[in-house]
Amino acid sequence: MGRKYVQDHLAEDLSTELASSLGKAEFYLCGPSPMMSSTIELLKSRQVDDSQIAFDDFT
Repeated sequence: MGRKYVQDHLAEDLSTELASSLGKAEFYLCGPSPMMSSTIELLKSRQVDDSQIAFDDFT
């Protein structure tokens, strides 16, 4: 099995036990722009509202 990125693990979790509680969750992201963009895209694809996502960009 190859390495996975954090967003790959998150995608797996969002597809299972976390899926039912996404409306109550808040997400704080920090890291490189490509990782955050990918993770934000993933969250939005699961109907997570912008107001639930906060981030600090490492540029």
